Amino acid sequence: MGQLCREHRIDLDALESMTIFVSGPHRGVCDIPSPQTGLEIKFAIHHLAALAMDGAPTASLAVYSSETAHAPRYVRARQRIALEVVPGADRNAATVEILTTDGRTLRGQANVAVPASDLGMQWRRLVDKAQAIVVPRVGAAKFAKLVSVVETLDRLPSVEPLFEAIQ
Repeated sequence: MGQLCREHRIDLDALESMTIFVSGPHRGVCDIPSPQTGLEIKFAIHHLAALAMDGAPTASLAVYSSETAHAPRYVRARQRIALEVVPGADRNAATVEILTTDGRTLRGQANVAVPASDLGMQWRRLVDKAQAIVVPRVGAAKFAKLVSVVETLDRLPSVEPLFEAIQ
């Protein structure tokens, strides 16, 4: 979703409608149509798609709140987003089709089972997500030390520095 929005320079304000095509099991896991709590947002693909289109920091735990679940901007947007099950579709893949307010139809696909080809980018995304979750709990300095150790783990003589960093 983020890549599609960046590539076509759109955001949530450009959304006329959206259809997300997934395999059958997703219907039972991520199809809460009107989440009421932060936890329910995690299982509400309509709401998550609206957040992603809006550029919200979905790795941040702060996004998953009752306030976000009831935010009028997202409530209106998720009503224009449909989830469609594609029989026999790859359970690791999804396709999204966005109709924009200016009449364009944009289509994107993602498959979480396909390894990233840009390992540097993958590393930055993992660190960003971990930072959003970990820093509020342990602080920036401890997080930085942990990342530094993990970055060099394959070159360390033992895992002792890792154990020290997580204590």
